[in-house]
Formats: sequence, structure tokens, C-alpha cells
Amino acid sequence: MKYIVTLKDADNRILKLRVEAKSAKKAKKIIEKNTKNNINNYGYVIIDISEEILPDIKLPERKQQTQHSSESEVRLSNDEEFGKRVWENSQVALAKEFKNLMKKLAEENSHKIKNDEKYIYINVSDINHAFENGMKKRIEESDYDFDTILCITRGGLVPAGVAAYQLGIKNIVCLEVSSYIGEGEKEDIKINKLSKTELKKLAKAKGILIIDDIIDTGDTLDEVTQYLIKKFGDDIFRKTNVLSIVSKISFPKMFNLFDFSGDDRWVKFEWDK
Repeated sequence: MKYIVTLKDADNRILKLRVEAKSAKKAKKIIEKNTKNNINNYGYVIIDISEEILPDIKLPERKQQTQHSSESEVRLSNDEEFGKRVWENSQVALAKEFKNLMKKLAEENSHKIKNDEKYIYINVSDINHAFENGMKKRIEESDYDFDTILCITRGGLVPAGVAAYQLGIKNIVCLEVSSYIGEGEKEDIKINKLSKTELKKLAKAKGILIIDDIIDTGDTLDEVTQYLIKKFGDDIFRKTNVLSIVSKISFPKMFNLFDFSGDDRWVKFEWDK
């Protein structure tokens, strides 16, 4: 018996696989066993297993055999033989389609972040690639109607520029926040207050996307949150979410381009000189 196994990844991309098994339960086991390395690593989960139903095939009228019928004409006039050929051709076509799909999937996930024992390296090309391979769609299909970016400077300046072009957002407000003064060294978090004009932009915004380069302890984000609550009240967060380029702590509802939770290595951004 043949089954169609449907899988979905974190970005809601759908992948369908055909597998032959005695039951749906065994079909699931076959998929989990044979695709453990090249499917599960991409965040795919099985969402449906259904028995394959072949489409109705309208067979041609059977030709009457005559004394002059050739061997090939006799074979083609056989309904069972014709149905078998249609099935075999469809199998070949589906196998080719699956091969192309897996090739495309591999290409999409072939982009690797450069890293070594001490550092993680993030470039502008890495950010663009992440947007073009799922993040842009995820943000645009979220419950937020983002029309304004609140950029945490200086680290968020370059990422905010990339995001603005990717998402088509023209309104950008910069909030100057300082916390790091060097590798592994910290100073007290300082926020330079926004002007009345900038506060007015945020108040009128339909949706605010806060962008920072890295969230490691969450201290900077907490200070920004308290500042916004002080200026606008809790209601501001009904239309606000956060995009971090690198996240080292888990915030499920946030947009994180690269998750390095629990990784103690220092992150080097291309624009950090």
C-alpha cells in the first residue's frame, strides 16, 4: 500500500513524500528512519499521513483485433497493460519531481554561518539570505502590521537597513543604547531619550519592529522595554515585536535570524571594526 506523508518546517514550507508500507504507522517509521539527517535537521515535522488514491484513468476504447493486428497494437489494446504504463510513467515523473525538490531544499539550507572555536562570524550576506529563505515571509504573515522600525544603535544600524529594504519599511527611528565597550567587558546600560518627533512617530505607528544585532542576557532589551512602557504604557507592546540577528537566549515569540542559545562564543559582525 502506498502512502503520502506530508511534512512542514518552521517556515510553513510543505514537503510531500511517497512511501510504500503495510500501514500508516509503518510509513511514519520509514520516513523518520530514512530522513533523520536530511529532513529533521531542517525542522520538518510530519503533519499528515494518508493513503494514496490514484486518479481515475480514462482508458481508450479497445481496438478490435484483426488478422492483420501487429503485436504492438495488441499490447496497446490491453487495458491492464495501458494502466500499468500510466502508473509507471507517473512514478517516474514524481520521482524526478522529488529529486528536484530535495535539490532545492539542500541549496536553501546550504548557507552556513562561518565560525571557529572562539568566534561566530555574521555578514550582511548572511542576513539577506535568512530574510530571503523564510524570515521575510514569516514577518509579513505575522499578526503585526509593521510600518516602523525602532533601531537599537549602534549595533542594530546595519541590520535595520537590510530589514527596511527587505520588508519595504521607510520609517526608521533610532534609539541610542550603549552596553558593551569591548570584548567581554560591560558598562551600565544608557539610553539617550528620543525626541518629541520620534516619540510621535512611534505613537502613530501601526506596528513597531525593534531591531538589535544581538540579544545575549536580555538586559538591553529589558531597559528598552521599560523605557517604552514609561513613555507609552503597556499598550505599546500590542503592536511591537523584536527582531534580533543573533539570539543567545530563547524568546519564542520574537523573530530570531540566528539562534545560538547556550553558545558562549563571541559574535563578530562584519560591520564591527
